[in-house]
Amino acid sequence: MSLGRVLVEKFHPEVLEWLASRAELVVVDPWVETERWDSEVPQVDGIISRKGRITREHIQRSRGRLKIVARTGVGVDESRVDLEAAEEHGVWVTNMPGSNSVAVAELAFGQMIALARHTMEANRAVKENRWGDYLQFLGTELAGKTLGIIGMGNIGTRVALRARAFEMSLLVCDPYIPESHVTALGGRWVGLNELLAESDYVTLHCPLTTETKGMIGEKGLALMKRSASLINMARGGIVDEEALF
Repeated sequence: MSLGRVLVEKFHPEVLEWLASRAELVVVDPWVETERWDSEVPQVDGIISRKGRITREHIQRSRGRLKIVARTGVGVDESRVDLEAAEEHGVWVTNMPGSNSVAVAELAFGQMIALARHTMEANRAVKENRWGDYLQFLGTELAGKTLGIIGMGNIGTRVALRARAFEMSLLVCDPYIPESHVTALGGRWVGLNELLAESDYVTLHCPLTTETKGMIGEKGLALMKRSASLINMARGGIVDEEALF
């Protein structure tokens, strides 16, 4: 049985082949083919998307044809799908919680290591034949440093587990997670300001909501150590970019 006409992004060829055996596929890159994406959204029965936006206008123009928007990641927020419009028009919106938790946690630590050891700067210097002054690339260890995790869901928890292996101290801010979960991972539950002030590295792993939008602003950034690093593994809107730069 065919799933109907389905709009998808440019996923792995094997994934597209599997989907094509079950539906009429329309493959579009929403960041490159913006106009085509906008024109195709109202003409399909379903959407499988990682980065494409689904607006109220899209949903209204579909006139009831669009039945489901399947997000291939964890985040489901207004930056990707107009949830209010979807509910009004009976469009299902799904996500995949936990699907990339390990990958994101590993990337967070990759970023920390790169920052601690000046990996990108050293790589650039080698390419530009500037390795003579190598002392400028001497870094620091993660062991003994304090990691502050904002958002202790699937990803934040996996980051905390890796922090223990790296012998880091752990601070956690998440009002929706019981303190017992944090202490079981060797961490300490603290408020946002204390976390920002005491951490050497701060990683963000929370959803973008009205509560978290612009949560890291001028006052919070001013609390951080001058040597500290902020690693946003969540949505850009959580950090006030004007305050950051």
